[in-house]
Amino acid sequence: MTPLHKAVLSLTLMIEFFCTDQYQPSMPNMATEFQVPPAAMGTSMQTHQLFTGLGVLLLAPISDVVGRRPVILSFQFVLAVSTLTCGSAASYDWFMLGRALQGFSGGAVAAAVLASIRDCYDDEVERQQANGSIFAIMLLGPLVIGAYLADAYGWRLSFFLITVVVSALGLLSFWSLPETAPPASKEPFFASARRVLQDGRWLQILVLIFYKGIMCMLDASNVYMLETQYQVPLQRAGLLVSALALAGLLGSVFAGGVGQRPRDLIWFCVPCLLLSAACTAFVGIRLPSQLAGYMVATCLQHFLLLTANLSMHTSFTQELSDIAGVATCIEMTSTFFFGALISLPGLAVASSHGVPGMLLGMSGAVAASQLMAALSNAAS
Repeated sequence: MTPLHKAVLSLTLMIEFFCTDQYQPSMPNMATEFQVPPAAMGTSMQTHQLFTGLGVLLLAPISDVVGRRPVILSFQFVLAVSTLTCGSAASYDWFMLGRALQGFSGGAVAAAVLASIRDCYDDEVERQQANGSIFAIMLLGPLVIGAYLADAYGWRLSFFLITVVVSALGLLSFWSLPETAPPASKEPFFASARRVLQDGRWLQILVLIFYKGIMCMLDASNVYMLETQYQVPLQRAGLLVSALALAGLLGSVFAGGVGQRPRDLIWFCVPCLLLSAACTAFVGIRLPSQLAGYMVATCLQHFLLLTANLSMHTSFTQELSDIAGVATCIEMTSTFFFGALISLPGLAVASSHGVPGMLLGMSGAVAASQLMAALSNAAS
């Protein structure tokens, strides 16, 4: 994979990630403008995740047949249109329609990008390094940029700027993106799906569902906690949520740069995440009014979750190079659909019980995920 190829794939994923994260600090103001409860704006995250799963489900297997390049190019265009819809939305319903289309097109693009990485790297350590660098670029600084733009010019400007950037990226992809997919497998879809779920990979999917659900709950609740529970102003909230993104970025860099096999790194993360879950529960019970304790607990969780998530994702497709699209389809569809669904109870608890409910719910989910991660790693 050439540096230009990697840069195009990284920027493509970064833009899809940016579409969600840049407006998080503005959600309370958007709820007021659209005259809906704050929790309703939070569900825009779940809507995006669900339709991302649908996009992956339909387009990832198709990328095994028609190739990665046509899928990426086509749905970069849809992503631009859907982002313009969000920025132009006159009502909550139009905004949610734009978010659903963003999720669908973003899922299609992300599935093809991740399958393309599997096409290019056979060695799992090299693939983990590539995933780490691409995920790190994806996480770079959207939140603080979104907060400052929203504070100065309103939340819509970010969506309009993203539309321009996605359109330009589509042109760059058209001229520079090569095809990486191997010859299409003649194996029927359900036979491929059965192979994907063998050798303990179904348990890996369950762990990834919990990781996605925890991160989705944190993304949907975090800004409300900062602005309502801790009375943090918009720009400072953007900086603090960017600190959370930075923790995830460092987790991705660590996973990619440590040079360990994914399975070894998963074993490293199990006790660390169990300890961080205990610390998070302690903050939720004893120090819920302390902003510093809240930030340390959530940033530590995010660092370790991104490390563990990237290692588990890299390990998942190791033996499935000929059906990388189908494998990506099953992994991402499951994690986005069910991750969004299991985050909803956590979002409800966070809305009704504030910081203590959010942190205790998150710590319980992390502890459960690590018990499954240990079983999954032992079975593989």
